[in-house]
Amino acid sequence: MMDNGGNDSARPGGSAKGRPRATGDSSLRARQKVIGAGLKRLFDDVVDESVPDDFMDLLAKFDDGDAGPGSST
Repeated sequence: MMDNGGNDSARPGGSAKGRPRATGDSSLRARQKVIGAGLKRLFDDVVDESVPDDFMDLLAKFDDGDAGPGSST
């Protein structure tokens, strides 16, 4: 474990108390807000995607109990 002499301000983006400096708070929050909005858009896009027909067919086969070639049932 590295000792920085008790000075936590050596951590990237942090002050002695482990929080961002007051002058960068608004900038940090703005960046976090942009990142959060982008992640939400990406998540929503993935959720809204349709399931491919081939995958739905495969799921239906599993639901029917047809495991295909090499099945022990």
